Amino acid sequence: RVARSSAVAELVDRLGDWSGGQGPLYRQLARAVAVAVARGELARGTRLPSERALAAAVAVSRGVVVAAYDDLVADGTIERRGGSGTFVAPGAAVALPAGREGSALVGRLAAGAEAEAIDLSISVLAEPEGLPDASIHLAALADAGPDGPAGSGALRTRVAERLGAIGLATTADQVVVTTGAQQGIAVAVGCWVRPGDLVVVDDP
Repeated sequence: RVARSSAVAELVDRLGDWSGGQGPLYRQLARAVAVAVARGELARGTRLPSERALAAAVAVSRGVVVAAYDDLVADGTIERRGGSGTFVAPGAAVALPAGREGSALVGRLAAGAEAEAIDLSISVLAEPEGLPDASIHLAALADAGPDGPAGSGALRTRVAERLGAIGLATTADQVVVTTGAQQGIAVAVGCWVRPGDLVVVDDP
């Protein structure tokens, strides 16, 4: 019980003055936990306090904590393990170690999560430093025209040539370009997996 109380106190300390912003309390609490995870203050696999214990510690109703945890589960920051409790998810987004490229940007994003909401009807967000001006490439993309669901024909041709160069005879028609790993997995699952099938994946 002493260790459990210490864990609750430690989390409350990391959350700081989390309830001073705008929006429903549960969203403010969820945002504060997500920021602590993003900053690396709550490591992946860390066990979080029970809903009842955290509610008592931060002086809110249990329903506020339940809703906050639900939000965090939905966005992949935490996970509930039946009979074991609630933990920071293995795949939760965390800041890069000091000195690694991108850590400054992650820090700015995390800090921004604590800021008050901006009314976008009367103002705009400043462009973060280090992000290229996407408008430079818009004209070229507009002129490229549609390539169909398989993706860019030119890119598929280059990929096929590259695979051929390393001994994998491939044509452009055998290549599908996706917007990222998640879409690629979705395409593969859609082709090969049917409702009720058993799928085995790595963790993480």
